[in-house]
Amino acid sequence: MRFAAMIMSLVLPLSVSAGQASVAKRVAVVVALNRPSEQVEPVPNVHENAAALVEVLSSSAGYGDVRALIGPVASANTVLATARSAMEDVGPEGLVLFVYSGHGAGGDFGEPALLTHGASVAEPLATGLDVAELAKVLRPDAPGQQVVVVVDAAHLGSVDGVALMGPTASEWPETATSGLAVITPNFAALGVQGSEILPSLTSALSGAADINEDGRVTLTELFRAVGTELEDSSGSLIDTAGLISSERTVGVSKQTEMSAVLPEPPRFRGVSTALMATGGAAGAASLLMYFSKKGQCERQGGELRCGDGSSYRRYQVSQHALGVLGGGLVVAGFGLRVLPTADSMGIQVRGSF
Repeated sequence: MRFAAMIMSLVLPLSVSAGQASVAKRVAVVVALNRPSEQVEPVPNVHENAAALVEVLSSSAGYGDVRALIGPVASANTVLATARSAMEDVGPEGLVLFVYSGHGAGGDFGEPALLTHGASVAEPLATGLDVAELAKVLRPDAPGQQVVVVVDAAHLGSVDGVALMGPTASEWPETATSGLAVITPNFAALGVQGSEILPSLTSALSGAADINEDGRVTLTELFRAVGTELEDSSGSLIDTAGLISSERTVGVSKQTEMSAVLPEPPRFRGVSTALMATGGAAGAASLLMYFSKKGQCERQGGELRCGDGSSYRRYQVSQHALGVLGGGLVVAGFGLRVLPTADSMGIQVRGSF
């Protein structure tokens, strides 16, 4: 006599749905130097503003990797090496946010440089960080890679007749490159006055730019928020270049991101484990009953005899019940761990005797 010994179907998600796709890696490099040398007057609040940005990036904006160079550690070689390693580590689909706040020079005659630690205003390209060299490092090298450059290096004053003017976005090398966005002060509107880009950037990435309240800040929302905050009667106080309008996520609440990647609520973890363990035990018992009984069956007159009718039926019902119970408990346990998706696989175990 033949019958189905066990039918247990388990829905096992093979991939996460589109809304729960793995989050692209984001790396931030924040460089701040209020005074490259004693010949230059310090820029007020540069280090404090940079520290506030670092805090927001690492605690609430969804940047798991924030590399801060604040103060004398910000030499030209160190900045270049840090930017280069960020580009290498972020991967072909990731995003690099590079922020510099401090002094610059050469922006008013086409040879812009960042005055990193130890730089001389008289020879900014030789002693500081040549923006052309930095731009080569920060050039996206994959179609899915995004680089956002924010440079605030235009401040009131001069040294020995050299204006403290760093690079402008519109003159940044290779801004036509796909995946690159640049924001700097607008020299014409500022009149070479200091700007407040970092506080505005910090506010935007902390969630103020998330106008539609969907838990993420897009590139479009970021530039709109910073541009709106930094404007006066003369117009915008910022200059932008490259890809500044995009739905690419540049900031997101860590809570929102974690809930998308880990759909299992922590409070259900223990219950889920217990259900799956109990279900597995019940399924194993059902299989044990199946194989132990199968060994006692004999074929008589073309039929498989496994004992007298009444005792056999009671045995069969018990074995089936354990199989169904085990399958149900395992499915319930999986249901608490993951959300059902379109991509799934059915496993079916059948036996007969």
